[in-house]
Amino acid sequence: MIVLGLASTSVQAITINFEMDAVGDPLNAPSLFINSDPLTSLYSSLGIKFGGGGAILNSRSNFGATGFSGNNFLAYNSNASFDDNSPVQNFDSIFFARSQTSVSFLVGAREHRAPSPQSGPKFTAIAFDNSNNVVGRFHQPFQDDMELVTFTGSDISRIEYRSPGNCCFVIDDITFNSNNGFSTNMTPVPEPATLAVMGLGLAGLGFKTRKKAV
Repeated sequence: MIVLGLASTSVQAITINFEMDAVGDPLNAPSLFINSDPLTSLYSSLGIKFGGGGAILNSRSNFGATGFSGNNFLAYNSNASFDDNSPVQNFDSIFFARSQTSVSFLVGAREHRAPSPQSGPKFTAIAFDNSNNVVGRFHQPFQDDMELVTFTGSDISRIEYRSPGNCCFVIDDITFNSNNGFSTNMTPVPEPATLAVMGLGLAGLGFKTRKKAV
């Protein structure tokens, strides 16, 4: 699902949790990579593209991570293959058509295959600006319960992430600032404060109408 909400009068926050495509049509995601295609430009109209390292799968794919929203997530498993027999990767990149000031997403993995999470495989993500400078870094062990990764800056243009070896992991709820004019037929949802102001305005209009009628 794509959730649009007004963070202010001039900034929209978009969250992609892979339940719908860019125009709001539900996605019937498969359970196996062999029945899927690499995710690249499905959400390009919202100003975001992917490098094609993973695919959208549903929760029946048994990745084991918990805490994702809905039924679908973006999955990675370098032991698997896509529908065209090309290999699934254990790394990927997210590209933004316009610079972002805040980007966040959830990440989690199935089994740690280690005595403790701290000694298990780690997830690394790096944010870059338009000049290819590093503006943020995340490097932590995977958790079964999906963990929030957040980057902030003035000029985030892409994020690269990876895991070591053949580790399987999932990404969900990618949130970024503003579609910056990119087309979407999804209607932004006003914040509660905005709704309250609108309600007061409508109430005032109703009062004037009734007063005039009397």
